[in-house]
Formats: sequence, C-alpha cells, structure tokens
Amino acid sequence: MFVDACLPSDPAGSMRERLETLQRFGFAAVCWDTEITGRFDSRHRCSSRRVNVAHTSRGGDVAASSAARSSAAASSAASSSPSPPIRELTRLTLHLEEESNAWALHGAADALNSYDVVAIVPQSEGALERCLQSPLVEMIDLIAIPGHERPPFTLRRAICRKAVKVNVSHLFSHMPHAPC
Repeated sequence: MFVDACLPSDPAGSMRERLETLQRFGFAAVCWDTEITGRFDSRHRCSSRRVNVAHTSRGGDVAASSAARSSAAASSAASSSPSPPIRELTRLTLHLEEESNAWALHGAADALNSYDVVAIVPQSEGALERCLQSPLVEMIDLIAIPGHERPPFTLRRAICRKAVKVNVSHLFSHMPHAPC
C-alpha cells in the first residue's frame, strides 16, 4: 500500500489531477496538508476539501517489495478491474518555533481534532519536549524532522528515546524542497 502523507491542500491548484495520477500508480491514501507556522489559533478548523475522484483508473495488488511493485504496476495497465478509491485524509502540519507555541496548543483540542492527521515540525528542543508531554502528545500523530538540512537544534539521544517511548510516529523528509 502506498500513501502520500503530504500533498499541499491547494484550492486553486490541480488537486483532482494529482489524485487521479496517484490513483493510477496504485496509491491507497493521500493526506491533503495545511501548514501553519508559529502560534496556532484555537478557533482554526480544517477547511481542506476532498476531491473524490471517480474509480476510473485501473489497479492491481501492490506488494511491499519493489520487485512486486514493478510487477504490479506492469499488470495494472493490463487489468480491467477498477482500482479502489483513494482514501483522502486531512493533515495539519504545525511548525512550532518556540515552546510557547506548543503550550498554546493545550486549548486547541477541537481545532486539532478537526484534522485526520496532526504533524508537528519542532524548531526548538523545548517545543519538541513540550509536545512529548501529556496531554499534547495524545493529540499529535506525527513528528516531522526535515532530513535534507541540519535541524535547528541538537537531537539528543534522551529526547529521541522519549519520542519512541510515547509511540508518536516519526517522519524524516529527505527531499530538499518538500515539506515533511
């Protein structure tokens, strides 16, 4: 199963075309991403719209190995069965520059819950530590660390262990101009 966890939610863009392309390649899900930097307003609500592409592309079973993926891609072109619809999710990516930005999220549970996936991109060690504490850690699905550049703070072993211990998923982006 392929999932694109970070497509910009661009109301003026070609969301339908991107979704149709991903469906043709056998993707099972996509997250329409909204990015916010700095302080998060607790009155904010998800405004991403879903495209709901018709089942026009052809699909096949997609296995985990790259060889099986190549084989499945080749057979999907010849297959006559329609592929299942792509599951569309909404994702909020919060770039938290300071620990105070993380503290401001405490009263924003309703706003965060209006998204299917909540990701944080910590810009300081204090912001990351705050996000790993209760009750905020229960509202976060993903910690995103840009891997294409040096993080703005040192990732200490103890904080990495804590992140693993609290069972928050991690994403390292390796593409230079792609958001996490």
